[in-house]
Amino acid sequence: MKRVHTFGVIAGLTFALLAVVLPAQAAETTPVVSAKQQKSVAFGKKLYLEKANCVFCHGWAADGRGHERSQVGAPSLRTTELDRETLEEVIRCGRPGTGMPFHDRFAYTDDRCYGSTREDMGKDLPPASDRGLQSREILSVIDYLEARIIGKPPITVAECVEFWGRHNTQCDEVATLEKQRAAQTN
Repeated sequence: MKRVHTFGVIAGLTFALLAVVLPAQAAETTPVVSAKQQKSVAFGKKLYLEKANCVFCHGWAADGRGHERSQVGAPSLRTTELDRETLEEVIRCGRPGTGMPFHDRFAYTDDRCYGSTREDMGKDLPPASDRGLQSREILSVIDYLEARIIGKPPITVAECVEFWGRHNTQCDEVATLEKQRAAQTN
């Protein structure tokens, strides 16, 4: 009888300890996102899709599968290793010698981008974006990329539906890719 009681006390203490430790560990690993950050992420997504038109080259899932008319061969942003500062520079200044446009309307009017002017860049001058972005807009795009894209695995059908708000042809393509990935792992 004493053994049963001792076991019950030990089990109860173990569960109580876990009830305190596990939520504390979860709080350490789950970032707290403020309402302001959530707004910035949502605004960044809208800019990514519309004003900055990143979707044309990088694709709606930022996996480098842009529009068929995009001849840039943009990299997947899901696997990028660029840090926040470098992302800001690339969005602001473009990538010399590539199709990545600059979004700062004053880029290359002085040496703010890679220490170069338009004249210095010559034929390597990146194209200008159709519509420039303000600094806060660039930071919102980066907030979106860091929160939802960078370091994330390939897009799933569930994420596709969440992204678009409904199942559509893009989600059918994602389903096909999911099946192909599953077949490769088997």
